[in-house]
Amino acid sequence: MNQKVSDTFSLVDHIGASAKGTVAEIGAAKDTVAANADSVMASAKDVLAEMRRLVDAFAESTGEKAAEAAGAVAGVGAATADRVGALAHDAGVLGRNSLESVTEAVSKRPLTALAIAAGVGLLLGVMTRPGAGR
Repeated sequence: MNQKVSDTFSLVDHIGASAKGTVAEIGAAKDTVAANADSVMASAKDVLAEMRRLVDAFAESTGEKAAEAAGAVAGVGAATADRVGALAHDAGVLGRNSLESVTEAVSKRPLTALAIAAGVGLLLGVMTRPGAGR
């Protein structure tokens, strides 16, 4: 039994020595981390500053592009509105001219205009009556 007790003490001494070595290694690692902590923090701050700069540059660029796009759309929209206005004016003039031409033709040939109107009315009547498709 003495041998077992001696072996146990020997094992405990070995574990104690290993623990002391581990504590020393942890202490050294702590000192290394503490020594490098300032440079790690400085590097992290540099990285964050660069990220902020990139985000700000992107936001500024995007804002400028959005403003450019809005300006381009406004310019195109104004030009399109001008074109639509001109087309509407031209259509109005064409409609007035056509109405004047029809009025002039009816006044020159009233019987012909009446015959055409009667023919169109008869044709529409036949086409729209029930059972016309048979």
